[in-house]
Amino acid sequence: MVEVLIGRVGEKETYSFSLDDIKRGAVRESGLFSELFKTKLPPMVSGVLVSGAEHKLYEQRLATKEFDFPIYLPPSVLPKALEDSKEEQTDQVNITKAKIQRGFLSPVFSLASTLEPVERAEFLNGIVKRAQTDSLENLIIFADDRMLRMDPVFLEPLFGNLRNHSNEQVREIFTEGHPTPGKRVKEVDGANLGIVNSVYRYHQVVKGLIREGVKFDGYQYMDTTLCFVPMVAKGVPLPENGLVIQAIGAPRELREVTDHDVRQVAKGRIFTYDDFDKPVGEDFPDWMTIRALKESVSLNQSRVEQATYDNKINKEKALEYLTEVYSPGVAIKAFVHALEIPKKGTVPSIRPKFEQTQQPENILTTGSFLSGSLDEEDLRNALSVNSGKKVKSSRVKLTLRKLEEEAHTAQAFAVVNSNRYQISDEDIKKFGSKDNLSILRELETSLVAAYLITMSTQAGASQHIGRPHLVHRSWYKHFGMYHPDFCNLGLTGDDEKQAYHLYDSKKEIEQGLNSFDKTTYQHNVDVPKDEFKSTEDLKEKFSIKETDYVVAGYGSSSGFADETYTHQRELFYQMSKKKNAVLVMGGGTRSGMKGMMDGTIQALKEGYPVKLIGIRSETDVSPLEGSVEDYFKEQGYPLAESLEDKDLLRAANGEIQIYKQQRILPRQSSIAQIADAVVLGDGGKGTALEFFITAVHNAKCNLTGEGLLGHTRRVPLIVMNREIKVYGTKRGMYDVLLGPYRGKEQLIGLKEMTGKNPVPQTVEFLFGHAKGREMIFGQEQGHNFDLSEQVLPNPSSKEPAFRPRAM
Repeated sequence: MVEVLIGRVGEKETYSFSLDDIKRGAVRESGLFSELFKTKLPPMVSGVLVSGAEHKLYEQRLATKEFDFPIYLPPSVLPKALEDSKEEQTDQVNITKAKIQRGFLSPVFSLASTLEPVERAEFLNGIVKRAQTDSLENLIIFADDRMLRMDPVFLEPLFGNLRNHSNEQVREIFTEGHPTPGKRVKEVDGANLGIVNSVYRYHQVVKGLIREGVKFDGYQYMDTTLCFVPMVAKGVPLPENGLVIQAIGAPRELREVTDHDVRQVAKGRIFTYDDFDKPVGEDFPDWMTIRALKESVSLNQSRVEQATYDNKINKEKALEYLTEVYSPGVAIKAFVHALEIPKKGTVPSIRPKFEQTQQPENILTTGSFLSGSLDEEDLRNALSVNSGKKVKSSRVKLTLRKLEEEAHTAQAFAVVNSNRYQISDEDIKKFGSKDNLSILRELETSLVAAYLITMSTQAGASQHIGRPHLVHRSWYKHFGMYHPDFCNLGLTGDDEKQAYHLYDSKKEIEQGLNSFDKTTYQHNVDVPKDEFKSTEDLKEKFSIKETDYVVAGYGSSSGFADETYTHQRELFYQMSKKKNAVLVMGGGTRSGMKGMMDGTIQALKEGYPVKLIGIRSETDVSPLEGSVEDYFKEQGYPLAESLEDKDLLRAANGEIQIYKQQRILPRQSSIAQIADAVVLGDGGKGTALEFFITAVHNAKCNLTGEGLLGHTRRVPLIVMNREIKVYGTKRGMYDVLLGPYRGKEQLIGLKEMTGKNPVPQTVEFLFGHAKGREMIFGQEQGHNFDLSEQVLPNPSSKEPAFRPRAM
């Protein structure tokens, strides 16, 4: 039997019900939640699910489709893009409440307070109209958080290798009373190199436990916590701080990873737990998975899915399972029954209709950014669309600012294979050969695509541009496969269906545009202010001298394999010990970026001449990267605002500098512009963007002498492609990303470092490059500074060389 727990936000006590009891009115009869029934539920109640995941919206709508309770994602009801929620490191109730507050209520009312009365009324009325109701008082805002439970016997054999992990979110699963793995599923899967590898490891452990004669519960259970609050106080009758409903779902089995799965991974399929979880019971065949159940009741089945599942699955049984047995569906269904929301058709509908444009008319293609003499006809012909659609035919010079501007003003995007554009004789003469221009165009397309993927993967997020994103299959197969590879390695958690729609034909383009309907399609996304800085301004801001050698470190802040932390720490520790070395990174304090910070701090405390610059993206990603202020305060080096710039923080007498920018692209531009060399550690889609920024810059420098970053210095692109083991097979972390660019190393400045620990060879290369010994581009002169080790001021002293300044 599925168990439902209901309580109030802020109260520890919850009350247990069965879904059948709730349907029969048990919540009202219990008298435990009298505030739900003090006043009559107003007509036209609507819900806003604060989430960046479209699949969650689908699950909630599936369970409530017979009720008069329409549910929307934030982009479909907001006339402007607002900040997404950033998960707090607390219990599930506080996580969901924080999502609601930070991801919807706070930004909505904060923005409204800045508007003039007429504008404020238009803004708030827009939300009401889009939600198909007549008052803010009729809106219920809710969010969810999910937890996976398995037998605690699996804690040590499956996760014991993570006990001393550098990421505190991963270590959290070992705290007393924490379910296994509990709410840290994403973190521990990332630490174990992805869902597929986690499932592979799970079954290896199962076989080992069986051999040893250990008894265990082989089933897994998912529970979902939903938190509901009224949009405005004294609106919908709910507890003042919110209502909490937690549903613990029925047991599920986990099928094994097959050779077919591994081949599918190699072809770019992104796996989720839905592909491995199997419902338990006699209603479904043994091969059934949650994914198959969901697809069997989906209205958007492909022909392949229809052929696979039609007449093989009882759709009524599948729907019953997903809405009354499957945890997310049970939780929302318990809510609509508990509040006694009427079913559709029981009363005449009085909801106002809001016809929102469902298809964008103007489409921007990657061709607008490409080098060479493309004309308007080239741009239009490379993307064949139906009548009523227009392909934007204007050309723009590829700069990072122009890319940001266009991404926020266009209505839809299409990544077109650059080989579909003509190359003229004039182009061949200008770029030296047809091959040269083809390579450059491939890189430019990949840069634009990497930015769109990074910014389009979470509907509702502040960085989400709210626009449809289409990708041509031929480009995807040759150059875009790194994204599903990163997803399957746990380096990013986005399904490609949320990031982009693949197309070949005009029909598939139309289907892709149709798929971005009013539930996800965002209107009126403002172009952000220009935050891009010149190289000269940045060097002056950070007091970078001509004799300094600047190394940029890229790598994720998420919680995947701990070698990320160890290697980044070692790299920055070794470089911090050298004279004239300046290290610049993203200013994060988790996982790989925390390693950079920790390595720098260790060298600082040992008395070496540390120079660290962290550049954060405050709006887009930094809330997910931890508090930099708290980090340095704990280390004994509290940050203080500089007198000349409130966004520039300093510690350790200026040896540590943290600069705050708002958007991800200006941040990446600032890091790349001042770098003399770039090093990539483990990372995901954001690190891929950083790779292409540097690669395009170097290629343009070599072919046109111009560059992308405001200077003509070619920058070594050092990729630490460390050896990993997934599904029992060894490979390199960046094999898929680097595949299309092997053989083009000199053009893009690529230096690939391999092995289990590529840091020593990376450090050796950096020393050689700085001294001018390495001729990476065939004509690179490098620098010629003294990077010998600094003598400790007092080798016998354990005290840090710098004292924290009094605040």
